[in-house]
Amino acid sequence: MGASGLPIGPRMARPTERNIRPSSLVWRLAAGIGAGALLFAVCAGWLAAGCKTHEAAAASAARDRVAAVALAARAAPLLQSRDLMRLSVLAAVAGDPQEDRVLLLDATGEVVIDTALALGGSTLPLLAAEGVIQRHVDTAGAAALRETAAPVRFDGAIAGEVRLLREPVRSLAAFDWAWFGFALAAGLALAALAAWLASAWSGRARRATDALVRLASGEAPGGLCEDADEEFRGFGAALRELEQVVATGLEQVRAAYLEMAQAVVEGLEQRQLVPPGRGERTAQLAARLADRMQLGASERDDVLAAGRLVDLGKASLRPTLLQQQAPLDADDWASLERHPVYAAEQLERVPALSGVAACLRHQLERYDGRGGPDGLRADRIPLGARLLAVASAYDALTTGGAMGSREALEKLVGAKGEVFDPLLVDRLCEELQEHPPEEVAARDAAAFGVAAWRELEPDPDGEEFACADTDAELEVVPEAAVSQGQQP
Repeated sequence: MGASGLPIGPRMARPTERNIRPSSLVWRLAAGIGAGALLFAVCAGWLAAGCKTHEAAAASAARDRVAAVALAARAAPLLQSRDLMRLSVLAAVAGDPQEDRVLLLDATGEVVIDTALALGGSTLPLLAAEGVIQRHVDTAGAAALRETAAPVRFDGAIAGEVRLLREPVRSLAAFDWAWFGFALAAGLALAALAAWLASAWSGRARRATDALVRLASGEAPGGLCEDADEEFRGFGAALRELEQVVATGLEQVRAAYLEMAQAVVEGLEQRQLVPPGRGERTAQLAARLADRMQLGASERDDVLAAGRLVDLGKASLRPTLLQQQAPLDADDWASLERHPVYAAEQLERVPALSGVAACLRHQLERYDGRGGPDGLRADRIPLGARLLAVASAYDALTTGGAMGSREALEKLVGAKGEVFDPLLVDRLCEELQEHPPEEVAARDAAAFGVAAWRELEPDPDGEEFACADTDAELEVVPEAAVSQGQQP
């Protein structure tokens, strides 16, 4: 026991300035945030320049709309009276001859005025009959122009159209240094704040880690935790205690659930639906096989529990099916072979019993992959399920004195590689030769659901094996059917 009252475990390396360097972590954090701030500042400069250009372009477009509407209002009476001289002066004043181009169209679309002297007398379709419009017009060998068209109305009627063509705003600046400086300063301030906070918390974390390491190794934390870090003093002990409580609780739930399941199996035995003592015999034989295979303690416990509950799923079947003396039809076989799945579905509700559930679910799988319920093959079948299958089959063959031990082993040997794992059958033979089993007293011919397997007839082509019931190749055969030599 350590000074803290906890069991002393393996020594753990105490954190020192060599393996935990908060200053290095702080500088890395500050450098990372600083690099991010620089990147953010660069992006902010580009985005700000783009936003300003966009705003300038939008403002220019709005000014063009206002100018076009104003020009249309002034040109309406002059266009109606065909006063070309005043229209020319108005167009020249409205637009910059070096940058802008103004077109005045009459009601028929004829170009009355063109400040570029290119389309005079031409006829163009009117575009702005419904209101002011703007569009971009591509010009050969030059940049695209923004065209703003406004209707010319006189006494409520369309008298023509005004078109103002200008080059849109391209770019004010590629980079906004003002926004770059502001974003960089904000980012660096954030980096400095983060470094200060990280430095403060890294010291607390280092002291707490040191205390937890001491607690885990069974030593008292001493003065490593200051009063401000009082909450860390019992943190390690609390975690250890919590782990123990959780483990104890799970074990109690597992034991209680297994006890209830065992009571169900005992009820089946009392009602003469399964042979008395079959589960315990199967469990002990499976545990002996597990010892020979050098399974871990938890895996051995799962196999032992699965052996005792080998017939648990039969509680979900109707009793008349287990007591039936006549040969079973296909539907009866399909129902009977589902009993491992029923048992697994009950146990899978408890996470601590997942290993037991897997053993029960796959106890009727065949080594050649033609079993059920999932058609697993060879090593894909859980080892515990393969152990349970061999032990259950041996007990099924010897229950009621139907076969002796030697004859049952010979039958198992004949089925290895197809139904059972060859290695496990060999281990069973070795175990029973070294420790011969006790003979089970013969019983009456009451119908018990004991595990056996159905011999599969070879396919006419000689490549595969055929089965009358493709959904179930590893069957649960009632003892009466076995003793009478019936085959499904």
